[in-house]
Amino acid sequence: MPTKEERAGKKSQAESTPDTKVSVLKTQMQLMLVWVVGGGILLLVAWLQIIFGHYGDKGQDVLTWLLPTIIPTVSLVTGVWVNSTRKKYKSTQKVERSASRIVLAVSIVYLVFIGLIFAVQPMVATPPMDVIKNSAVVLSALQGVVSVFLGIFFTQEPKSKS
Repeated sequence: MPTKEERAGKKSQAESTPDTKVSVLKTQMQLMLVWVVGGGILLLVAWLQIIFGHYGDKGQDVLTWLLPTIIPTVSLVTGVWVNSTRKKYKSTQKVERSASRIVLAVSIVYLVFIGLIFAVQPMVATPPMDVIKNSAVVLSALQGVVSVFLGIFFTQEPKSKS
């Protein structure tokens, strides 16, 4: 049986443990920033490459490929975050910090992968549009994984029973 001092030590140790939960609203804001900034950078890179003729007459094809890979998610996370911040009663929902970090990391990996598609084009002998087309299968799989993780933070709160 632990002594009074041992129990007090365990109690103070538990009290000093950092909070392992974070606000869902805070994570939504972080995700919105990652997607808006990351998506904005990718659109800027694509736009500059189109302007400088990197794709010849295929600039429209690049945007046709890029926009569906980022805009739906940017729209979703921004819309949900704006709606959440406008509510009269803010959500107090919390989620594990590790889950928040994982979904942020998965989002960043996805956006970096898209950026790498642009970055490798000058280093390979394959025409730029073929690099983009060849990445579609992997990108679709990653997009599915990202969607699953984003669903954790952007689904409706269950309504409380009155």
